[in-house]
Amino acid sequence: MAMQDFASKCRVLKFCILIDLGKYDTAENPASDGSTYCFVWCLRLLASSDSTLDVVSSSRGRVNKNDLSTATSAFKDPVYGSNEPSFTDFVAPGVILTIVFFLAVALTSSVLIIERMEGMLDRSWVAGVTPFEILFSHVMTQFVVMCGQTALVLIFMILVFGVECKGNVFAAIILTILQGLCGMCFGFVISAICELERNAIQLALGSFYPTLLLSGVIWPIEGMPCVLRYISLGLPLTMATTALRSMLSRGWSIVEPDVYNGYISTIIWIVLFLSISLIVLKFKKG
Repeated sequence: MAMQDFASKCRVLKFCILIDLGKYDTAENPASDGSTYCFVWCLRLLASSDSTLDVVSSSRGRVNKNDLSTATSAFKDPVYGSNEPSFTDFVAPGVILTIVFFLAVALTSSVLIIERMEGMLDRSWVAGVTPFEILFSHVMTQFVVMCGQTALVLIFMILVFGVECKGNVFAAIILTILQGLCGMCFGFVISAICELERNAIQLALGSFYPTLLLSGVIWPIEGMPCVLRYISLGLPLTMATTALRSMLSRGWSIVEPDVYNGYISTIIWIVLFLSISLIVLKFKKG
């Protein structure tokens, strides 16, 4: 395998040990006794964009194949986490974002439906209020409530339940608030599309389990089939969950691709949901 291919496939591992066993017979030093040369490279994969490899140490020597069965392995301290990983630390970032997201969905999924049933939305159209002004007013008022919900979730998860936070707490809070805003915008889409409140509840609940199971919250994305992996990357919570997990468990900053991709993905989903809500409101107004 070429070194660059090896680097591109193992970048996420950060550290890798490559052992190359094979007969390297030469005319000067024949290996007629059945021994083989053992080349061991301890490679440190640098966290850079070009995926370069830094050879920390290397060793070469002749070993007998019969002695390989008695070889032992030594496990050193891991780069991230501990030797006894906790499932709670893996799931906690996804649980935080899922709770915040769907609390915001429940907050706004029936707002426009209630106004439509009470006649307030029609009176607003007659008064000359634009769909953008109605949507903006709801976003501003519900955003305050959503920030309170986000604060309660983060306080309980980090301070009460003891979820580790090795990265920047402020960056984690910003990402969580953005996910809450994304959930609000998704709720506005549901509220604008559905005519009845029970239909909005069914649509909101129907989107919960696919999002929970396919966003890498419980099961890692790398362990999914290829088709589900591409579907997972198209969900609002997937990249944000990876970003928050990298900040809490690994202490990564926003300059890392896995982290800032979560921010970019969340902002794109917010703009997309708001655009769909405005289009639907303008269509129904006409």
